[in-house]
Formats: sequence, structure tokens, C-alpha cells
Amino acid sequence: MFVSVSLLAMIAGCASAPLERSAPVAPAAFSTSAAAEEAQLALWWRAFDDPQLTQLIDRALADNPDMAIAQARIAQARAEARVAQAALGPSLNLGAGATTTQLSENALPPGLTRLTGGDGGNSGGLGLPGEAFTTYQTGFDAAWELDLFGLRRAGQGAARARAEAAVWTARDARVRLSAEVARTYFQYGALKRRLAVADEILAAHGTMLAASEARARHGLIDARDTGRRTAARDQAAAARALLAAEAQARLHALAALTGQPPLALMVATTATAPDAPQIPAGLPADLLRRRPDLRAAELRLAAADADAAAARADLYPKLTLSGTAQLASIALSSLLSADSLQATGAVRASLPLLDGGRRRATLAGRRAAADEADAAWRGQLLTALKETEDALSRLEADAMRRERLASAATAAEKVAQASRTREANGLIGATESLEARLAALQAHDAEIQAQAQQAEDTTALVKALGGGWEAER
Repeated sequence: MFVSVSLLAMIAGCASAPLERSAPVAPAAFSTSAAAEEAQLALWWRAFDDPQLTQLIDRALADNPDMAIAQARIAQARAEARVAQAALGPSLNLGAGATTTQLSENALPPGLTRLTGGDGGNSGGLGLPGEAFTTYQTGFDAAWELDLFGLRRAGQGAARARAEAAVWTARDARVRLSAEVARTYFQYGALKRRLAVADEILAAHGTMLAASEARARHGLIDARDTGRRTAARDQAAAARALLAAEAQARLHALAALTGQPPLALMVATTATAPDAPQIPAGLPADLLRRRPDLRAAELRLAAADADAAAARADLYPKLTLSGTAQLASIALSSLLSADSLQATGAVRASLPLLDGGRRRATLAGRRAAADEADAAWRGQLLTALKETEDALSRLEADAMRRERLASAATAAEKVAQASRTREANGLIGATESLEARLAALQAHDAEIQAQAQQAEDTTALVKALGGGWEAER
């Protein structure tokens, strides 16, 4: 007996042994590796010091349908985990019923009718042919499959890992949603500022066209200059119309992200773009802990490994304990008496011998699914490292680009001011002054685009670092 129990314990240990996997290795440092503070990353959008952006993200996190879907999936996964937990214990059922039996009049040979009292007397008989009677029953039945080889425990582990993965997937949805709201908001703000510049450019082209037409009427210039001015004015008008359509599309996108119909949202933007905050990258290894999508992928791998362990345990014997305790009587008046008690108990062992290879094929499939989850986890880490390095590289280029374009815009504005002064003193004509003003406006437009791109790339870095969710206390 001791040898049998020891053998079962050894087999159980082999069946439930976890799969060994090596952890992915992250590089020692990013191109910029200053430590990133968790508090700063949790509510990173506040670093832009833009109350309207904060309001939009808060509303999106509260009202966006994707967040409601993520929460519903968490509830589903947790319910499934409770189902798996319940499978570890015994089941107990209470039942009650009544059975009516009608005996056949022709079921017994004629020679046996005396045993049933069929000769006219019923004392000592078993029941008259054709007689009907009712039996009343109530009681409990219980069953418990002992989890000797970890089949149920592995199923519970898989369900719990999936429930936790659903939590991290919801956090990843929060990261992506907040980043998308910020990106769309910065794009919309830049487009609105560019529209104001486009209006000035269009007005300048209109003024130059009117001057050209007046000079053409007096024969001072030919029609070629007027045609060139007309084409420039029309191109500026077309560019302005495209900017207006793009701005409206971004506004519609913001409405959808915050859970509103496209025309329900009104956003007022400031005249200047917010300065992009400096977001340190931390260490590459921090991504394994901080990024919700990596945590979710790791938990999905754990669930897949547990599924494989359950399939392996399904190859081993099963032992089930069952029992029934009932009160049975043909009269309700005596149903609750001690004499009505009847009970049964059973132990059942089963060992799969022949199933056409179904269980082993299931195990092979589960192991392949676990290998897939492992590869997905490692691939996701590589993607996270790439996204972070890309964002760092772009931000470095953005800083230099914005500095250069700001310098160019300042220089162009000085030229435009000097041209206006010379025009006022009669040294140059209005057309030359307006051309200098156009150059300054175009330089300012390029500077606005650089500001917006830097803010977007800062958002991309925060998203790559896994910022945007708060740890549960």
C-alpha cells in the first residue's frame, strides 16, 4: 500500500511539474536611460499643463466603449476563475421526488401468483399484479474527483492567469486610449493654429493678386504676372480647405474617443502649443514590469503552460468518490423516520487506455500553443524595445528641428518687419513687403508642425514606456 501511494505521489509530481522557460534578455540601457518615475508616467498627460487635455483624457477613460469592453472581459475572466476554483472541491446535491409504479398483471407465470398473493390473499405477498403504488424519496448525493495529478489545479491556474491577463489588457487599453486622445488633440490644435496662418497667407495672396490686376489694367505688367498670382492664391485656398477638413476629422475623432457623437464635442485650443515635457526612459528591463501589454503576454504564456499541464495530467488515472444518503418510503407519514434511511458509497478509479490518441494530440496542441505564447511574448518585448528606441531617436531629432525652425521663423519675421518699415518709407513696393510676410508665415507654419510633432513623439515615448495606468493600492 505504501509503495502504491508513493508511486501515485511521484506520478502526480511529474504530471504537475511546470514547464521551464528562459526569461527574455533586455539590453543594458537605452540610448537615453535616465530613470523614469512611476508617478510621472501614471498621469503623464498632466505634465503638459493643459487642463483641456486632462479633461478629455479623463472623459475618455470614463466613457470610451473600449474601456467598458475591457472591464466586461475582466468580469468574465474572473467568473471563469471562480468556476475553476469550484471544480477543486466536492459537489453536493439535494434532491426530492416521487415515483409511481404500476405492476403488470401478466408479468409473472401463473405458478408464482401464490407468492404475490394472487390467489386472493395478500398477506405475505410481494404485491398484487396490476397494483399501483407511489414511493417518496428525499436526500443528498455527493461526488468528488480527487485531484491526484493536478488536472483541476492546472485548470484553476490557467483561469487565474487569464483573469489577471484581462486586468493587464485593460490597463494596456488605458495606455493606448490616453495616448491616442493626446495625439489627436495635439494634431487638432496644430491644425487649428495652421488654419489661422493659412487665413493670413490667403489674405496676402489676395492682396497681391488685386495689386497685380490693378497694374495689369494700367498696362504696367502683362497677364503672366496676374496668372501666376491667381494660381498662387488658388493653391493657398486649396491648402486651407484641406487643413479645415483635417481639423474637422480630428475633432470627430476626439468625440468618438471620449464616447460622444461626432458633432457633440467642441474643443477650444490655445494660441500656442504646450511645451513637451522631458520624459526619461528608465532601463530596458523596466519594460517587463511597467508595460501592461508585456505583463498580459506573460500571463497568457502562464495560462498556456497551465493548459499544457492540465492536458498532461489528463493522461493519468482518475479517482472519484461518490455517495448517496436518502430517505425512501411509500408513505409520506413515515418518510422522515429512521427506518426510511438508505445509503450507498462508491469509489471509482479509471485509467484511459484507448482513445485513438485524442489525449496525446490534445497535449501536443497545448504545448504548441504554449510555444506560440512564448514566442509572442518575446516578440512583443522586441517591439517594445524598438518603439522606445524609435521614440527616443525621433525626440532627439525633434528638439533640433524645432530649434532650427524657431530660429528660421524669428529671422523671417525680422525680415518681414524690416520690409514693412521700408515700405512705409517708400523704399520698396507693397508686393515686395507682402512676399516677405508670406515667407514669415510659411516659416511659422513649419514651426507649428514641429511643435506638434514633438508633442506627438513625447506621447509615443510615454506609450512605449507603458505609462498611463495607476498601480492598484
